[in-house]
Amino acid sequence: MLDNALDHLRARHVTYGFAFLRAESSVPVSETMPLPVLDPAAMRGGMGLLVAAAGLLLLGRAGPWFGSSWRPPRSMSHLAIALVVLAPVVGWVSGNVVFATYQPPSSYALALATALANTVKVAAAAIVLSLVLGLMVGLSRLSRNPLLSRVALAYVELMRNVPLLLHVFFWYFGVFQALPAVRGSLHLGDLLFVNNRGLILAEPTPSPASPAWLAIVALAGLATAALLRAARARRVRTGRSVPVALPFFGIVAAGCVLGSLAGAPLHLDRPQLRGFNFVGGLSLTPEYGALLVALALYHAAFVAEILRSAIVAVHRAQTEAGLSLGLSPRQVLWLVVLPQAQRIAIPALLATSLGLIKDTSLGVTIGYPELVEVSGTVLEASGQVLEVIAIVVGFYMLLTLSFSALVNRYHARLRLPGA
Repeated sequence: MLDNALDHLRARHVTYGFAFLRAESSVPVSETMPLPVLDPAAMRGGMGLLVAAAGLLLLGRAGPWFGSSWRPPRSMSHLAIALVVLAPVVGWVSGNVVFATYQPPSSYALALATALANTVKVAAAAIVLSLVLGLMVGLSRLSRNPLLSRVALAYVELMRNVPLLLHVFFWYFGVFQALPAVRGSLHLGDLLFVNNRGLILAEPTPSPASPAWLAIVALAGLATAALLRAARARRVRTGRSVPVALPFFGIVAAGCVLGSLAGAPLHLDRPQLRGFNFVGGLSLTPEYGALLVALALYHAAFVAEILRSAIVAVHRAQTEAGLSLGLSPRQVLWLVVLPQAQRIAIPALLATSLGLIKDTSLGVTIGYPELVEVSGTVLEASGQVLEVIAIVVGFYMLLTLSFSALVNRYHARLRLPGA
């Protein structure tokens, strides 16, 4: 099949390969963000760390393939992960990595990377919102209050039995496009403005970071990590939890105060109306808002039923045992039932989240510049059909398989109480 495809391309004098990614692109992308870009002239620091990390990981993973029984110490895996995390930082400091925002005539590679970032941005936010809302609705379904449980049931049935595409159209054309124009924006002081062009809010912006500020942030992060590790070790050793929230927020507050004294305070970039639009602040487009709300509300109904069924699957004896120990019903729910229910629910929640990631492709129907929408335009502009389709398939597989690996690793490390 591949040989036939290449023969047809040669017969029509169509070049093939991925060299077109370096060519200049005039593809419009309405929503962009700064992305890290490798400087091909100098790729020593960051790429060296990545190569070292890859070598350490291969030593641990590829040994069994060749019949070797040697296993690297866990510290080697931790070192490899640390190198992967530090590689972009070292590359940025050494000048190997720069931040670039797509703007024609940029490259096709940057256009597709921006589309991938837009997909990740809406998928990550929708997954978090759907989990939070789904937990609330799932617990409401189990409530003894008949009104609350029936309202939650009506929400689940309404969301699950209406196609997701109709949800997207409703929120985009029926809600966001029906908002007032720019000059009649709904506002909350000078911090928040809502109109048919999206949501504009004040953005906390740091002043240029000084070495003292960077050192304070690094020390605060190390202190927090050490505190959380010590709390976890004590909980495992004594069976008693340690309240780490107060010290954690204390470290963060101290870091902010010391950082302000060091000359790197945060200030609010407030949006201002100039002409026919706002200048400054953080803007969220109506396409992003409609797709995010539709995905979160739709998938929250499935999450609610998954969590409800997982809670019901926990044996009632667990609840009775918790009550007999003097725990309140709320403590039994959060400390006994939910930790066991999450182990049951995670496989189904993973499947729902993977479906959400792929459902972001519906953004093409309302003009949100996600992966499918931008790749279609790149395909038409470059004529590289097979290459663009392969890139899109590879990006989606990268997202879904990476997310699956993280969730499965977390699920494998879960232990039931007393196990």
